[in-house]
Order: sequence, then C-alpha cells, then structure tokens
Amino acid sequence: MLASAPVDPNALILNRVQLQLRIDPTKQRIDLEPSEVGNTNLGVALTGSLDFSSDDPRLTLTPIEEAGQTLTDAQRRFREAWLSSATRNSF
Repeated sequence: MLASAPVDPNALILNRVQLQLRIDPTKQRIDLEPSEVGNTNLGVALTGSLDFSSDDPRLTLTPIEEAGQTLTDAQRRFREAWLSSATRNSF
C-alpha cells in the first residue's frame, strides 16, 4: 500500500507560469521576453537569453528593471526574502 508524502507546510507552489520566448534557430539563440513565474503571494520576473551558438552555451539573466519593466509588490517581497536568506548562496 502506498501512502502520500507528508505535507510540507513550507512548500513553494508555483501555479502561475507565463513565459514569452523568441526562438531564432539561425542564430541558435532563445530570448526570454519579460516573463513571470509565481503564485498569489509572490512572483519572479524573468528576462534574458540562452545562446547556444558556440561550444560553450551562455545563459544571461537580466534584472527586470534593466529590461524597462517594474517589479510588482509580490515580486519585490520575493526578491527581498530571497536576498536576505541563506538559500541565495546555494547556486
């Protein structure tokens, strides 16, 4: 008999994913237009590119402000919580 996994009260559930991609097979590049991943309490704004035209693929992530966008209150809360946590140093 299988039992369900214990419920983690601190689990992060992301139920909103909005990705806008521009794929250029000629330049071997994928551009991530201003996008967002999150839930009702937080959001992570994403923008950047993946260049796989060379033997050493490069992933570039750009702060949303540099892309001409502004953070929502949820995105700002998430950023502040992330930057003040020990987790931010694990990548």
